[in-house]
Order: sequence, then C-alpha cells, then structure tokens
Amino acid sequence: MQALATQQGITLHWVAPASPAVVVQADAGGLGRALANLLSNAIKYNRPAGTVSVSVVEQATEVRIEVADTGPGLNASQLAHLFEPFNRLGREGGAIEGTGIGLTLSRRLAEQFGGRIEVHSVPDMGSTFTLVLRRPPPG
Repeated sequence: MQALATQQGITLHWVAPASPAVVVQADAGGLGRALANLLSNAIKYNRPAGTVSVSVVEQATEVRIEVADTGPGLNASQLAHLFEPFNRLGREGGAIEGTGIGLTLSRRLAEQFGGRIEVHSVPDMGSTFTLVLRRPPPG
C-alpha cells in the first residue's frame, strides 16, 4: 500500500502492536484481502496530503486492527448504506476507481472468521474502520 499512498500524496503511519506476534482466528488470504481493501479505501478516499494510521490493539479475547484516515468522513445517510454491494455512495461518476463491493466483501470475510467491522466517522474529520478478530482459545 505504500506505493499507492505515495502516488496519492498520503502519509502512512504504522503503530506496532505491543507483542511481537499477534495471533487471531482468520484465514491468512482472506485477512489480507480485507485489510488491503480497508487500507486502499483509506488512501483513495482521503484528502490531499492526508494521513492514514494503522494500529493493532490487543484485548483479552479479540484483536482490533484500526485503519483511520483524515478524509472527508461519512454522514449518517452514507453510513446507513455503507455495506450495500455496488453502492459507491454518490461517487460513481468520480475519478476514483472502484466497483462498490470491497467493503461488502471485507465485512463478509470478517464475519466468516467470527469477527466484524466497526465504523466510526465524522463528516469533515475522517473515518476509522476497525477489523475486530477473535483470538484463538487458550491452550
């Protein structure tokens, strides 16, 4: 994603997790696709000279991978339709390429792993998409 960020003039910040190895219940390929989509969207839909921050927050039973951007954010109406397939939230005729299925796919992948995607967004301030995944049972 660094190449896309550089091309778009976006700065990436990576916050390393507290432990050297974070283990979650997920398929590596599916997890990679879900994360790539969240990062790609954060870069593509950001503002010029914006920032994308990625952090991993470890909790007792789950791991939260947070992708935060400084883009235009989403209003309540857009949030209500965010995960609808092929709905690009009014950006269909814009310069940003996409089909409108990436978030739908990412959400389905997260659910297959027993996880979820949470979204917090403030218009004119940015958005944070959090991929929440379960940790494997102890033992």
